[in-house]
Amino acid sequence: MPNTTTTTMPNTTTETMPNTTTETMPNTTTMTMPNTTTETMPNTTTETMPSTTTTTMPNTTTTPTTTPNTATPAVQCSVIFGRENSTNTVRTSSTKSYLQFDRTGNLYKSYPVHNRTMAMSLEFRTVDRTGVLFYIGRAGLDFIAARIVNGQVEFSYDCGDGPAVLRTNATYNDGNWHKMTIMRMDRSGVLMVDNGEVQYGQTNGARVGLDVGKMPLYIGGIPAGASITGQLDSQPVNGGYGIRACFRTITINNMNVNIESPSASNAVSECYSRITPGAAFPGNGFISLYTSYRPGTVFQGELEFKTCSHTGVLLYYSDPAHKDHFELEMREGNLEFAFNNGADTVSITHSPVAPDNFTDGSWHHVHWSKADAMATVTVNRQHTYMKTSMYPSLRGVNGPQTLYLGGVPANTTKQDGHAGVNFVGCIRNVLLDNEQSTPQAVDLHGTGTIEGTVYTDGCLF
Repeated sequence: MPNTTTTTMPNTTTETMPNTTTETMPNTTTMTMPNTTTETMPNTTTETMPSTTTTTMPNTTTTPTTTPNTATPAVQCSVIFGRENSTNTVRTSSTKSYLQFDRTGNLYKSYPVHNRTMAMSLEFRTVDRTGVLFYIGRAGLDFIAARIVNGQVEFSYDCGDGPAVLRTNATYNDGNWHKMTIMRMDRSGVLMVDNGEVQYGQTNGARVGLDVGKMPLYIGGIPAGASITGQLDSQPVNGGYGIRACFRTITINNMNVNIESPSASNAVSECYSRITPGAAFPGNGFISLYTSYRPGTVFQGELEFKTCSHTGVLLYYSDPAHKDHFELEMREGNLEFAFNNGADTVSITHSPVAPDNFTDGSWHHVHWSKADAMATVTVNRQHTYMKTSMYPSLRGVNGPQTLYLGGVPANTTKQDGHAGVNFVGCIRNVLLDNEQSTPQAVDLHGTGTIEGTVYTDGCLF
């Protein structure tokens, strides 16, 4: 077309995706970097009628869709969302989680805590850095508890005149199953993990009896308003003491705890069969990472994902008062990054060539950056694309607004006119430069607000 310049750098391969029409818009400069691919949007046609000029803006959709805000998996997702096949296994899934086992009436004999002695064991699996494993106590008085602190296992108790605190040297928040055993006799205590590391300690006071009466046994967290004392007084995380973890095989003084039959519970579900650090998105939830994210003129980031669906939002940001937005999403099997500085949408799409695809059960890496009017995207550290806006004088993406990960609120119509379909799969190793000079790692199980269902204590694989 007239007034169009196509510049190809040395040793460059120009590829055209299958079933697409390659077009160049007026006054547009398309640059292809070494070992990069220059692409255009599929099935777009620009026609010039006699004495009439019809201009189609690049990568713009004019007809909004009404697709529900849920994803349809392309393949079976059992490898992503498989569950434990064993019984007597449960999972606490948030900082507000807990299982409560009353110790009144006949239940007092089922979960005995003797005055002078106590032995308890439980198996757990977590990737959280902090949270309660178990707790029994009276407000301001005696208590006995175990928790994860910075990945280490801590056992503490107080007979009424000062606590004993035993903590492991090693960390155990690696996503594997571990067995914790604690024993107490009068003032002395023992902590052992996996029949390996052993820690000893004792209280400094003269009292030897532990008086917790018939207070409940809590596993995986403590409900709001419960009696809390000792080491836990000032240790809530994100509004609660809960831990994202799986539990099984719990015994107190040789009595088995039926963990699947608590007296009360909150935010408890089944367990994954195996996990690795990351966040799992079953398709009906997302994370509001930052409520005041400000992209500005220059920003970059990266993440890794696994998916079993061809379509779903990975990352989305929009300023509803303007056209400004950017997004990273799967769309019909392709990976697309787009941004708008306020005038036109610049879109970069990577279409895998068979046998490669994004639903192959592998982790896929994507890095993106925007500098003024130019965007660069690298997929799987080998496919790099670069594209520039038609309006280089418009440099920044306005803000601040909310940055979403893994989806968008229900009934959201994105700036490109498409309905936001939630992502199905796992996301990990997210780095963002939220007004910082270099991207920083984002803790997915400690940052932002979860809307709907997202499991931030780990993914399968």
